[in-house]
Amino acid sequence: MEHEQQTDSPSLLRVGLIGDPVAHSYSPRFQQAAFDACGIPAHYDLWRTEEGELSARIASLLAPQSLGANITIPYKEAVLPLLDVVDPLAARIGAVNTIVHRNEYLYGYNTDAPGLLHALVELGVGKLREPQYLASAGGDELMRAREGDRVRARGGDRDRVSARVARTFPLDGRDGRAWQDLKESFSFEGYTVVLLGAGGAARGAAFALVNASVERLVIVNRNLERAQRLAAEVQQESNCQVFCLNDPEFLIPHPATLVINATPVGMHGAGKQEQREAENASTFSPLPAEILARFAPDTVVFDMIYNPTQTQLLCQARILGLRAVNG
Repeated sequence: MEHEQQTDSPSLLRVGLIGDPVAHSYSPRFQQAAFDACGIPAHYDLWRTEEGELSARIASLLAPQSLGANITIPYKEAVLPLLDVVDPLAARIGAVNTIVHRNEYLYGYNTDAPGLLHALVELGVGKLREPQYLASAGGDELMRAREGDRVRARGGDRDRVSARVARTFPLDGRDGRAWQDLKESFSFEGYTVVLLGAGGAARGAAFALVNASVERLVIVNRNLERAQRLAAEVQQESNCQVFCLNDPEFLIPHPATLVINATPVGMHGAGKQEQREAENASTFSPLPAEILARFAPDTVVFDMIYNPTQTQLLCQARILGLRAVNG
């Protein structure tokens, strides 16, 4: 575990970003600004973590001064079995991007899904309905579930939380109420979405969209098998198709309302393998310009990458007259 930003003050609470790479991230800027504005004595770090170090890194979040962590590529799926309690939405998606250390337990959440839908609605894509809140178990029932269903194995492998705990755990962990039903909160009826990628970020996007009643979801990935697995999980809730980008039979749906890049291709600091796998290695775009040119002019191209602010994909989209927005 190297290339970390550290604070020398033992009195500060610690939180950080776990992934590989992380040097490109702007998270310390806005997270630290939020802590400072709220008067929270915390310091936000960048924790570059190699695959073999992940278990130890997650275990370190149990330290008394630790608030938790954010999770980025490539570990949003890998961290699930390392946590004590997984929020129902995160369990359904199969990916976690936020870990909270509370009362000697590590709680996993996925804020990617509702965050994406909120961002799209702000752009005029989709509609926001009245949020629906579902009551879930309170703290006493949650603790009984923990004690009856799970025993922590300190110093050893951390076993997966039981289904009962996952079902009873409230999203906010305190007031026993959870905002769980994206279908009742957002509407993407009539929208056709092309989703690039099938990793942790793409999983959040896929489940968010199908639960918001998207009419058609097209998953495009270079690893067809991984895309097929994701499609199989969401197929029951949406008309879902899968294509390999290199497949000559790949057809752009008409009309396509939205294109979402959920891959790291084009990101500052992305691994060499991801960059090499880009169709055009000199431009690092996940979608070749000749394919992007097939979309209608009113198509929105949403790149989850925010560094650089103008990825090659977005530059190509603007040249073609498409509406381009970064993450």
